[in-house]
Amino acid sequence: MNSKSVSPYFSFLRLSCHALFFIMVLSCGHSDKKPRNEVIKKDSFQAKNTAVGRDSFLNVTAFTSIPDTIDGCGDFYMLNSEDIESGNYIFLSNMSEVAIMIIDRDTAFLNIDTTKSRELGGDGIFNDVFRGSDGLTVELKVKMFDEYEEGAFFKGELIIHKGSRRRVYKIHGQSGC
Repeated sequence: MNSKSVSPYFSFLRLSCHALFFIMVLSCGHSDKKPRNEVIKKDSFQAKNTAVGRDSFLNVTAFTSIPDTIDGCGDFYMLNSEDIESGNYIFLSNMSEVAIMIIDRDTAFLNIDTTKSRELGGDGIFNDVFRGSDGLTVELKVKMFDEYEEGAFFKGELIIHKGSRRRVYKIHGQSGC
């Protein structure tokens, strides 16, 4: 082949590549994500996507069903504004090592920090600390207000720390089997 017959081919190829790149750049702004106010289904549980508060960081979302990660006995906490029978939990734990929350629309799996978790003073006041990825720390400061055969009801605060940000939620719930 001589150079004059090859040159139009490479020009066409170069023009095609530029056109393809241009189309890809234009399509990047489009998303198939669901709107924020729809119910999300993830890993066999559902979440009620109702972030609370006016701040745009460290918002929690309530589970409307319990994930498979939490099986049997556990800690089940919700916002104070929720009825205890509603089942709209923002914090779930298996009571021994793992907890799960939805923070800023992402599922956060947390591990208990046994060196920082303890009972305070013996009056049914507990401080549990959980750690997640990316510097996420969740503190559960609760006080028992009623007991039943295999558990108890608690109320208190759930404090989320991430970097220099901190958010406090008033909560209530139960721990037991």
